[in-house]
Amino acid sequence: MNVRLFKAALLDALLAYAPDIYLRFLRGGRLAQGARRRLVQQSASASRLEQARRVLVVDSDFPDPTRNAGSKAIYHVVETLVEAGAELSFWSTSRSPSAKGEELLRRMGVRTAARQRRRDLSTWLGSMGCTRPFDAIVLSRPSNAAIYGADARLLGSDHCVYYGHDIHFLRLQNMRAAVPGSGARFELACMRRIERRIWRSQDLILYPSEEEAGYVNAYRSSLSLVANAEVLPLWAAPEAPELEPVPTGRRGMLFVGSYEHAPNVDGLDWFFREVLPLVRARGCDEPVYVVGAGMEQYVPPVASPTVEILGWLDESALQLMYERVRVALVPLRYGGGVKGKILDAMAHGIPCVTTTAAAHGLWDALSLLEPRDDADGFAETLLRLSSENSLWVDRSAQSLAFLHRAYSRDAFRTRITKLILRS
Repeated sequence: MNVRLFKAALLDALLAYAPDIYLRFLRGGRLAQGARRRLVQQSASASRLEQARRVLVVDSDFPDPTRNAGSKAIYHVVETLVEAGAELSFWSTSRSPSAKGEELLRRMGVRTAARQRRRDLSTWLGSMGCTRPFDAIVLSRPSNAAIYGADARLLGSDHCVYYGHDIHFLRLQNMRAAVPGSGARFELACMRRIERRIWRSQDLILYPSEEEAGYVNAYRSSLSLVANAEVLPLWAAPEAPELEPVPTGRRGMLFVGSYEHAPNVDGLDWFFREVLPLVRARGCDEPVYVVGAGMEQYVPPVASPTVEILGWLDESALQLMYERVRVALVPLRYGGGVKGKILDAMAHGIPCVTTTAAAHGLWDALSLLEPRDDADGFAETLLRLSSENSLWVDRSAQSLAFLHRAYSRDAFRTRITKLILRS
């Protein structure tokens, strides 16, 4: 095990077995404890009803919707809360926070700070003159909820919300099943302990899929706890394209995903090793484009002159890619949550070729996704969408219809205001 992996494993162990000790060292001891007590005393003496609803969001970094699906999901949550009139504060736990993401939040009027610059959350809040408790505190991702869950209570909120994105330990479990020898046994055990503690302690649990919300509620029921896990759509669908997408003039296959997300790299490796040779053997020479944050580091296991590794693209460049390609590739062999790359492709009217793991959380769309887990089946679906215009048009229309039915902006706004603002 290298040093980086050892440090990550040690952190997981601390979070799993000794969060109070970790908090004490992270916060800097008694000075920070005193700052939290003063803030709580100030908050307890003030009325909640005198101003706009106040919400604190804690996440690993300031959200940039072009970075990855998790970042885009949090960005949409913050944007919708601001549009609903909430007063937002955002704490980034990153030691190298995104300047772009922070600027996007500040333009919306969100107060921002990062652990890189201010070591203690409650000291920062006290320096802003906070005089009343938050109406809601949203903790995004397991490590942040483990670290700051105690703070959420100390800050006076009676509505602590955990936004899980996916169930991490189930994703690790699926990875071990799909990729023999992948390890991660210790990480899986720690994450299971962390996530289950979070599920027991938070007032509201949010996941983007019914399957994961149901899993949490079943766990809570087994402990005689009230079910409190709810489904929050990954994000609101954009407006439908002004012009109806057409297959003519399109060429190529597009994969979009972050290099840092292990299922993306594993899925690409499987596609290039097992699927692409079948596609080429059947006469299809269309190019493959690989796009995403950090993907310039990716090296396909099989060299091919028709594969272009483009890496990160800004929003306008990615839009041009969606306008030129014929098919979106989502060849993931394991994972969890709802795949943003599928929703993005649907929003542009681009048919997807997926696996069952990639379609996780989108069971209402299985009839139009038709996931295939074997290389022959995946290649066959890809070839049909690349050559049959009538099938392409039908899938494109169905995708747009599904997206705007299940992920409408009004439905997303309603869920946010009901679940987080309780109004």
